[in-house]
Amino acid sequence: MWGGDSDDVPVGPFDLVTCLGVTVCIIDPRKWDRLIARFGTIIAPGGHLVMIDTVGVDHELLRTYRDGRIGMYRENTAYERAITSVGFERIHTDVVERWPSGEAVNRIWLFRRV
Repeated sequence: MWGGDSDDVPVGPFDLVTCLGVTVCIIDPRKWDRLIARFGTIIAPGGHLVMIDTVGVDHELLRTYRDGRIGMYRENTAYERAITSVGFERIHTDVVERWPSGEAVNRIWLFRRV
């Protein structure tokens, strides 16, 4: 696993990369942008990216929890805009689960590198 802070990153190219519940933990927008850009370099053309993460329904949410964790719940459109900008097309997306408050959802995406 690569968290965006190390120069010891996977080289690829890979046919499939999964990113499951990780990006909400990346608060710094520069590190998030760096991770998204890295997908465009490590996934082979025609390869796939599967992502599952929690997103804000109609706006970005920043939450600090009692145990010290911080979550950045970006809008769905932020994910799609960022990932398509580094050479992917969205194949499928769906809501996996809704928060009881209605302000966020867990979402799955399948992207293909073009």
